[in-house]
This record gives sequence, structure tokens and C-alpha cells, in this order.
Amino acid sequence: MGWIAKLVTLGAVGYCGYAAYDLQKGGYFDLPEMPAGAYNASFKNGLRGILLNADVPEKSIADRPAIFRRIFDADPERKYLGIPMTVAPWFEDVWSTCVAPTDEMRDKQDFRRSSRHRLERSADNECEAGTRGHRDCR
Repeated sequence: MGWIAKLVTLGAVGYCGYAAYDLQKGGYFDLPEMPAGAYNASFKNGLRGILLNADVPEKSIADRPAIFRRIFDADPERKYLGIPMTVAPWFEDVWSTCVAPTDEMRDKQDFRRSSRHRLERSADNECEAGTRGHRDCR
């Protein structure tokens, strides 16, 4: 085996190792069962969520395996923010389940904001996360 083949092999192994590290850091190896049509989102700050009933333009991604069913790929035009910028340590290893708000929930919210402070699209979700056997609503 020539030295070029060894370099190519080393590069391929290095890339696969980095991809595995990135998937582990994003929590994709601990991803719980996802229903059909659900998408996942994992942010660099540790916030993780499974989005149910998401209205996305790219429907073909819903047929992918759960680890590759990312909301960022299904709706690339939309910007998602992981707020707060730092996540509490007990939420770093937890996947939240998020659903789109109902019309009744939207009516209760006051969406009047100045255009200067308005995000491209607001991410209005009601989430539940299981932490140590308890369910927290936010």
C-alpha cells in the first residue's frame, strides 16, 4: 500500500471518528423512539428536542431513520434558536418533546411586538422534558 493510500485511509478514519464524536455530543446515540413524522433538533448549547406535528416544506426527510431526521434539513429556510444560550446541567442529556401550539394557545399569547425585535418566525412550542422521573412543562 502506497503512502497516498495510507493518507486517504487515515483521512477517512479521521472523518468517521469526528462524525461519531459529533453525533455523540449532539445526543443522537441516546435519541428516544420517535413517532412517524417527528423531527429532532439538537443545539450546540445542549438543548435537544423532538418536534411533533411540524409543518415543513421538505416531506421526504420524514422517511429517513430517526438519527437523520433533523428539522434543520426539513426546513432550511427557517431559523431555529436554542434559547437560553446556556442550558442547565440537568437538561443537557434530556430530549424534550415539543408540539405546535393550538389556536387556543395562540389566542392567549400576545404576539404584538415591534418589528425591530421580531424574529424571522417565532418558535412557539410547548415542551415537556423528563428529568429524573419528573415531567416539567415550560
